[in-house]
Amino acid sequence: MRHMDIARAELGTHEVDGATANPRIMEYFRTCGGDWAKDDSTPWCGAFCGWVMTRAGLDLPKEPLRARSWATWGEPLAAFEPGCVVVTTRGNDPASGHVTLGDSMVNGKIMGLGGNQGDAVSIVGIDSSRVIAYRRVPGATPPPAPSIGRTAVKSETVRNAGYAGAGIAAMTADEATGVVKQTIEGVQGVFGPGTSVHSLIDLAKSDIKWLFVFVVVASIIGVVSRRFRATEEGKIG
Repeated sequence: MRHMDIARAELGTHEVDGATANPRIMEYFRTCGGDWAKDDSTPWCGAFCGWVMTRAGLDLPKEPLRARSWATWGEPLAAFEPGCVVVTTRGNDPASGHVTLGDSMVNGKIMGLGGNQGDAVSIVGIDSSRVIAYRRVPGATPPPAPSIGRTAVKSETVRNAGYAGAGIAAMTADEATGVVKQTIEGVQGVFGPGTSVHSLIDLAKSDIKWLFVFVVVASIIGVVSRRFRATEEGKIG
């Protein structure tokens, strides 16, 4: 995310003790219309956020120097996501606030990348109970939705195959033959002569150990086909 790259490049920028001020921090103020700021002892979290967003080519809220003005900027979010603007309380004054950029979550704490944090541009941990608003930066792409990975598919395949194998092991050859007869008839219509699956079907008809192998393979095919069907239905829906 461009705005996060811009912000990270400023890490370490800090206030200057004494009557002078860090020219970089004063530039943050000027970018946001804060020419009135006399030095870098003036709270500058909003100035930093505004400078970053300006550099990223984005418009600013009406009063970017006020931290709480960022609580209505961008797109509202119900929860934290990387790169979002995070507005929090500051002290007990309901008019005060702090604005930072959500870098990540660590042990339940928001790692905020922002200005005027320890008198510098830094990354600090923030308790989520202090959050007033999470806002997605205009034009930012939402993170991809969680999906079922290969591990989950593999686990289900192994589990189903195990159930099938256990069932076959408890049967006699005649009972097992009856159980898989319908499955064999259905599958052999799909896999023609000369295929490895067709050969396995022939073996399954004549030998109990191959019945077990067939059921395991059939279970795997069933799981994969259900996953494929569900995926295709999801695309259509």
